[in-house]
Amino acid sequence: KKLICWPQFSRSSVSTMERQQDESLDLASISLSEETSSFRSEKAKNYAEEDSEFHECQQEDLASLETGGKESDSIVIETEELSSSEQAGETVTVQQAESSTPKDPEFAQQEKEQGNVHFAAKEYDDAILCYNNAILYCPDDEEYKEKKSTYFGNRAACFLYKHEYDKVIEDCTSSLELKPDYTKVLMRRAQAAEKLEKFEDALKDVTKVCELEPSLRKAQLDKLRLTQICNERMEKLKEETMGKLKDLGNSVLGYFGMSLDNFQVNQDPNSGGYNISMKS
Repeated sequence: KKLICWPQFSRSSVSTMERQQDESLDLASISLSEETSSFRSEKAKNYAEEDSEFHECQQEDLASLETGGKESDSIVIETEELSSSEQAGETVTVQQAESSTPKDPEFAQQEKEQGNVHFAAKEYDDAILCYNNAILYCPDDEEYKEKKSTYFGNRAACFLYKHEYDKVIEDCTSSLELKPDYTKVLMRRAQAAEKLEKFEDALKDVTKVCELEPSLRKAQLDKLRLTQICNERMEKLKEETMGKLKDLGNSVLGYFGMSLDNFQVNQDPNSGGYNISMKS
């Protein structure tokens, strides 16, 4: 027979082992509690970020200004009748998600009309949210191009009031891709471009408006004003360029004991170019 010997533990060693087990359990409990707390914090953070992204996405829509062909500085929201063949869908704001968003022209029109209400009340963020949905739910079919152009134009109007001029230009461009002769949107893009000191772009848009609506007095006045600004900027640029060229020329001619003062520059009235010759 084999004798099995069980280890003997003193009372102090048993007490020490029990204490270590208790400490291990406490540490495990703390770790689990920390992980649970971390998980909850992370979930809360995710929800907060999603809510923030959703709200930010909603700030991108307004419709075209309707002035009935009359000159006006105020923004009038365009209202339209909807065909009886239109029905319902869902919302997203990222371009990649647009293709997977169920299209619902009726819902899009309802959102646009609700956006008009918010716009009239100067609730631009809420109006943008509604116009976002209108854009996303509007079908891409040819028959809805004009409606979608209006939604982009209205959203641009909201951004104009919020002084977010880059977004105004972006939405106006999207609107004009669908309806190139949309004069109200051309005027709006010109206004935003001027605020960003993109005077040449602004002049290009108002010039096109003048071609499309020659009777629109505001466009004619803006064209004259912007033409003057662009000409002044061009003259200033010429002077700065000539000054830099003169400095460069003097630095080179200095090696030969000369300067540009030894030369004269005459403009050719026919070509507009310049002739350089030695002074006699």
